Amino acid sequence: EIGVGTPIEDYFSFLIGRGDYGDGEAGRAKALQAANDVREGRMHRVERATPSGRMLAIEAAPGLSGGAVITISDITRQKEHERELETARRQAQHADHAKSEFLANMSHEIRTPINAIQGLLYLAQQNKLSPKLRNHLNKMEHSAHTLLTIINDILDFSKIEAGHIDLDNIPFDLQAVLDRIRSIVGFRALERGLALTFHQDERTPKYLRGDPHRLGQILLNLVGNAIKFTEQGEVVISIQVIENFPEQIRLEFSIRDTGIGMTPEQQGRLFQMFNQADASITRRFGGTGLGLVISQRLVEMMGGRIVVASVPDQGSTFRFTAAFGHAAPEEVETRQESSHVLKEMQRLRGARVLLVEDQPLNQEVAAEILRQAGLQVQIADQGQEALAALQANPSGFDVVLMDLQMPVLDGYTATRQLRADPRFAGLPIIAMTANVLAGERARCLAAGMNDYLAKPIDVSNLYQKLRLWVKNIAVEPPAVDANARTETPSPIKTTASTFPNAAPGLDLTAGLRRLGGNETLYRRLLAGFPEQHGVALAEIQITLDAGDKEQAAHRAHALAGVAGNLAATSLEQAMRRLERAIIEGADDIRLRFRHAEARWQEVLTGIDQLNSGTETTDRIGVSHDARANQPLLSDREPWAAQIAVLAELLTARDLKAKSYFAELMRQITDPQIHQQLQPVGQQIERLHFADALQILNQVMTSSGSNVVD
Repeated sequence: EIGVGTPIEDYFSFLIGRGDYGDGEAGRAKALQAANDVREGRMHRVERATPSGRMLAIEAAPGLSGGAVITISDITRQKEHERELETARRQAQHADHAKSEFLANMSHEIRTPINAIQGLLYLAQQNKLSPKLRNHLNKMEHSAHTLLTIINDILDFSKIEAGHIDLDNIPFDLQAVLDRIRSIVGFRALERGLALTFHQDERTPKYLRGDPHRLGQILLNLVGNAIKFTEQGEVVISIQVIENFPEQIRLEFSIRDTGIGMTPEQQGRLFQMFNQADASITRRFGGTGLGLVISQRLVEMMGGRIVVASVPDQGSTFRFTAAFGHAAPEEVETRQESSHVLKEMQRLRGARVLLVEDQPLNQEVAAEILRQAGLQVQIADQGQEALAALQANPSGFDVVLMDLQMPVLDGYTATRQLRADPRFAGLPIIAMTANVLAGERARCLAAGMNDYLAKPIDVSNLYQKLRLWVKNIAVEPPAVDANARTETPSPIKTTASTFPNAAPGLDLTAGLRRLGGNETLYRRLLAGFPEQHGVALAEIQITLDAGDKEQAAHRAHALAGVAGNLAATSLEQAMRRLERAIIEGADDIRLRFRHAEARWQEVLTGIDQLNSGTETTDRIGVSHDARANQPLLSDREPWAAQIAVLAELLTARDLKAKSYFAELMRQITDPQIHQQLQPVGQQIERLHFADALQILNQVMTSSGSNVVD
């Protein structure tokens, strides 16, 4: 029994026997150490649970004459309170993270309508307007821009909080970044009568490696604030070299103004989210209070820190440091207009490109872009074909453009196998990927690829990558297999533009820009899209019904890539969301599929509108006029209405055609009609809706529009 006068050793022996310190020698050693602690004048505490579930704290404090005072406290309520606080903290963190995740994922959905408003306002302003209406539109444009700026701040901050922002590490021209800042804010400074000055340390290099977009975002925020809070005087932007090593250079950027300044208390609140110096500043100057927080986080991601020095009514100076890599001039993309880019591409005329891509339309887009620049192209449908082409002619190609997701052999595996062969160690391999997140880029480089191109392909980006990686062009053309598909250089034909300004589901301006302004090619690609991919959605539906989510996601990814190349932006986005839902096993797959179907129909409408007024054939090779003149069945036939509906479903490539045809065949009892329609059903089962419609028309035409006789 433990009580007054019990020796310390007996007390700790009791605790050992009860299991407070664990079993074995380790537990005994802990108890002896605790006894020594108390004997030497140190407090000792242990917590344990009673059989009834109560929590006790047992404290041994040094007493008089070498003894100890043992205190036993019931801490059950305290522990419960701590658990409640921890649970609440975790729930708050989870809710905050979920909010950030939601906003980060909703980034595109939120920005898209604002971008559409701005675009439509721009188009409206190009018309002849009354002064009053133009004034209204100008104010609407300013309001839309202000709203987009606020939304961008909120979304960027949410992305940073959710960990969705990765910095680029690309070569760039620092002067181009500064010129962009000057062009954006220069007029605002001039309007306010402010002097805007840029100073650079003479040691500052022109070319750096890092993230020019995020650097520009930081500078734009700080310089914009300086102008906003300065009534008179000047704003000075200075750049100074802090450290300069062979692998890295550290710069300090300084933004000094002669504005309203801040008190120390206001400065202490600057980098808190959703805060400005004080509420009166928000009312007077506006803003979300997020700009500085975003800038601070981005600076920290760049390996630097941001500080401020300010005196009320005298002005403020913001300084931040950032680390960059060195870049050579030839690495930097100049982003010239396509005509200038084409002139620079003369050096690459005759270069041999192996294009590895499984989608025919994507093949045609990339091949035509390359052909315009005078390059020779050989196409491989997937990685295994690419390996065979290179094994047959190891020195026959100057560069490989490698898609990543392909059947039989994907781009990663094909690249790893090529790099395992010493003959291809120096062959440039450029990935073509729709996923440009940092993880995907790292995976490309780890597989042995030299670089990566974002899909949909942009002409300037493609040419820049080729200029960077294609150094030595072999004189002899490659020995190509007789059955290999190749594209050789051909001149570019330019004609007066006959394109409309817009078409449903299609960003015609972006599509033309992507193809270097080649309207003929764009029309041809759009005309072939429904025929080549008319059953793509149906195939996704079939694979989903069969439970093959991997194949369904692959098909969705492929259709998204094709839509992107055609600048069918809404369809591309719908397919990306569907692909993500399939991969993640989301509950709304069917809803997203229906949304994709709606976008698909929108694109088909746009293509039809684009082709209206031109002598083109429709999606099954029968002219619209010809089809209109082919009666399906005369009105007196019993099944005329049903077959007309079936024809409409087939024309729209609607999956309901399958069940509708089956029900129609159950209602028709005449064996002769069954036999006549059997080939139609076979094509529907294969999801070859265009062929089914063509056969249906042939059957009805051959029967003189009297299929029941």
